[in-house]
Amino acid sequence: MRLFGALTALTLVPLAFSQAVPGYVSFSDGEKRIAELARQNSSWIQISAIGNSAGGKKLHLLTVAAPGKVKPESRPAVFVGANLVGFHNAGTQAAVAFLEKLVAKKDEAAVKTLLETRTFYVAPMLNPDAHDGLFQGPKYRRSLNVGKLDRDLDGLVGEDGPNDLKRIPG
Repeated sequence: MRLFGALTALTLVPLAFSQAVPGYVSFSDGEKRIAELARQNSSWIQISAIGNSAGGKKLHLLTVAAPGKVKPESRPAVFVGANLVGFHNAGTQAAVAFLEKLVAKKDEAAVKTLLETRTFYVAPMLNPDAHDGLFQGPKYRRSLNVGKLDRDLDGLVGEDGPNDLKRIPG
C-alpha cells in the first residue's frame, strides 16, 4: 500500500523544454533531457543503452534506485516502457515526467523510502525511429522502424508509405 501511495504522490507534470511540435519532443531533445537527469542525479540514476534501433538510434534504459540496505538489482522492481509502437509520443512524455517528478520529490520521506527499497527501470523511447516520424514530413502515423523491407511486395525496398505517392494536380 505504501508503494501505491508513493506512486500516487508522483502526479505527472508538463515538461518544460523546447519542443518542435507543441506537446512533444523529438528523440534528440528527449535523449538530451534524460542524459541531463542522469548526470544531475548520478548517485541514483544510471543510464545505459540496451541496444540500437534499425535506424541506429540508442535504446536507453534508466535504472533508478537510491542507495539502500539491498542492492538495486535484488529489490522488487517496476518497469516503465514507453512508446513501443512509435506513434505514442505521449508515453515518452509521461515516462520522462515520471522521472522528473521522482527527482523533484526525492527528499520527501515516502519517495525516499520508495527509492531505497525499489528499483525502477525506465525505457522512455523504445521505438525512436517511428517516434521521430511526428517531426518529419510528410506527417503520418508511423509504427515501424526504419528497417528496409518490401512491405507492399512491389519489388522495391524502403520506399513504402506516402513517400511513393504522387501529387495529382487539381
